[in-house]
Amino acid sequence: MKVTFLQKDSFVKLAIAQLSAVLKKNGHACDVIIESGEKKFLGSVLESRADLFAFSCTTGEEQWVQDTALKIRKHSSIPIIMGGPHATFSPRSIEDPNIDYICRGEGEDALLELLDALSDNPVKIRDIQNIWSKDSAGKVVKTEVRPFLQDLDRLPFADLAVYHKYKYMIPYNRDMYPVMTGRGCPYNCSYCFNRSYKEIYRGKGKYLRKRSPQHVVRELVRAKKTLGIKKINFVDDSFLLFPEWLREFSVLYRENVGLPCIVNVEATQVTEELVRLLKTMGCICVRMGVETGNEELRRNVLHKNITNRQIRETAKFIKENKIKLSTYNILGLPGETLENALETYMFNKEIRADFASCSLLQPYPGTAMNEYVKAHGYLPDENDEPALGPSFFSGSNLAMENQRAILNLQKLMQVFILFHVPASVVRKIIQLPENPLFGFIFRVGFVYNKMRTQKIRIGPLFRLALHSRSYMK
Repeated sequence: MKVTFLQKDSFVKLAIAQLSAVLKKNGHACDVIIESGEKKFLGSVLESRADLFAFSCTTGEEQWVQDTALKIRKHSSIPIIMGGPHATFSPRSIEDPNIDYICRGEGEDALLELLDALSDNPVKIRDIQNIWSKDSAGKVVKTEVRPFLQDLDRLPFADLAVYHKYKYMIPYNRDMYPVMTGRGCPYNCSYCFNRSYKEIYRGKGKYLRKRSPQHVVRELVRAKKTLGIKKINFVDDSFLLFPEWLREFSVLYRENVGLPCIVNVEATQVTEELVRLLKTMGCICVRMGVETGNEELRRNVLHKNITNRQIRETAKFIKENKIKLSTYNILGLPGETLENALETYMFNKEIRADFASCSLLQPYPGTAMNEYVKAHGYLPDENDEPALGPSFFSGSNLAMENQRAILNLQKLMQVFILFHVPASVVRKIIQLPENPLFGFIFRVGFVYNKMRTQKIRIGPLFRLALHSRSYMK
């Protein structure tokens, strides 16, 4: 059977690449059709000869998914499934009349069983774990999730080539080859889904899982030979979670891969020894969550128990090893004042962040933050759900003090950091009226800082950006 995945923007979704590899290994066909890469998107979809249309949906994309499913349904009776975080944490998505199934949680085995049932005996679908469906009367049929996949080495390597019919994606994927070495995060930050994910899978096996160093290296060696990759983008939430794993992996990586790399770290796990290991691997950039410069907000609102001292020490190790430091920051937090927001700017300046990426808070479904903003009156209407767009860089409907100044700071922070702008000047600039120029500065600054800190070539990045405009709106 053939599964055709549909998506809006031209980014590799590792979940789709992994599912594609699993499907092909088991004798199925797989395709990806990207709206921004097609002249006649709907025509390409309908001509794809799919047996199942699939969406991997994050919150903010759900309206596009629903609109696309409606367009398909007007011309085709091929079944449609939605998976991904939105389906997992907003399972009411199954109530959409044009969505036939949703997949909650990990989808590799569930999708294979669904295809087998569709081709053999559709009655079996109602018993497939992780898959919610509808009976003949339209009533939703729910199932439990199956245990976590424990042995990640049994999965085939992610199939990035499924995206490469879009030729403009190939150079960027060579420059920033994405790979995940494990699954799960030990933390329960209020703005992230991990707490709810652990609840859904309670009693279903070990949450923190890691591929073997040998398995990861084999993938990278193969990608180096077949795709000509030039740099590795490790997308794990916390690359340093298992120090012994890193010690073994770093040796194999140096001996067999030897390419520059980029990683994410969490400050409580960083030691001077581990940063040195990253340096020996050729790490050129470390991305780290600061979120806010105010410890009380970080601890009590974001539920992130990291001190400024720990972040300072981590930044010191990174800078001493001449590795670029990129930080993640969030403005528009519940209870955040303008002075708190400026603390975030000043703290990034103090730790000498090379790139201070700054988003606006998005209280996603399934997070403690979603519950918090509804319970504490941070929505215009207490009965509303937070309005979430396709990008966490644009817009917020949460009530906040000094909204104009905070939104301006979010757009301009990375440029202020780049040019070491004094706080006294920052205070004056962010009081100016919101205007298109600030949005333009944000987009240009974001691209420039990505290129500068992660050594991305302008051509591949520019071509990809032209096909991913909604991400930066």
